[in-house]
Parts: sequence; C-alpha cells; structure tokens
Amino acid sequence: MEFKWYSIRVTANKEIKFKTALEEEIKINNLQELVKQIVVPLTKIVQIKDNKKVMKDKPMFPGFVFVEMALSDRLLDLIRKIPGYRGMILDSKKRPVPMRESDVARILFPSQSEQIDESAITRLYVGDKVKIIEGPLVNFIGEISEIYPEKKKVKVNIKIFGRKTPVELSLFQIEKI
Repeated sequence: MEFKWYSIRVTANKEIKFKTALEEEIKINNLQELVKQIVVPLTKIVQIKDNKKVMKDKPMFPGFVFVEMALSDRLLDLIRKIPGYRGMILDSKKRPVPMRESDVARILFPSQSEQIDESAITRLYVGDKVKIIEGPLVNFIGEISEIYPEKKKVKVNIKIFGRKTPVELSLFQIEKI
C-alpha cells in the first residue's frame, strides 16, 4: 500500500469538525489501515474577550484538511459523504491528485523545512550586506546591525522612506550578498 498526502477542501471554520467526523467514519467502517494521519495545521492567536487575553487555535489553511492515505474507492466515497466536504484536486480521470513532497514539507512540517544550518550564523558578521528573501519586506537590502545566535535571528537596518529602520529577521528570511 502506498500512502500519499491529499488535500481536502471543506467548509471554512469546520475543519476540526470534519476531521473528527472523518476519523469516526473511518473507525466505524474499519478503514484504519488505509489512513495514516489526518492533519489540520493550527496556529495560536491571541484574542481579547471581556478585557482578558485568550489564546485560541486557528487553522493555518482555512477550508483545508490534509490526509495521508492509501487511495481506495471505498475511502473516497466515505470522504465525499461527510458533511462539509467541498472537493479535492482531481486529474483528467476524476481521481484525486496527491500533494507534492515539497508542498507537504512546507505546509505540514514547516519547522523541518526551515531547518537552519548551524554554521550559517557563524558566517554572518555585523556590517554584512543582506537581501531579504521572504516576508513582507522581500527584496529589500540592508546591513546587519546585531546578531542573536541563540534565537537564530539578526537585526537588519533597511531604508524605508529614506530612513534607516531596524528589522528583526530569522536567518531563513535573508541571504548574504
């Protein structure tokens, strides 16, 4: 049996409910050997309720549930019948298309795909010119003013509207030029 990752489009804000219903249906229909894992990537957000800060989980990809499974017609029929199902990416034969390994690593396991080479921090020095390659300030060029090896971050001075502005960035967001 070959297990691959598939993305399932579901009703937004119902991802957890869909995941729970899918897990229950798999158990009821005795299809556990066809599914390795079902994932709804979550991120923590802070909300203020009644003048108190409350931590809440929010889906990183609203409207999507990711499943590592061995494809079968019986399992697909089961998935399609669960309330909240909206679709999957299909090929010309109307069969679900698995996710690319690079997408799986980036979406489901970001901490592993963003592993930072330990020696990268030792190759950077205060005063080095760097280009920002990720985030809202992409393509800005600046100069390293501080290095935080324990946090794997650097402080870079970039020019915004003609003024030097310090910005703290992770090592994977910059490249030395």
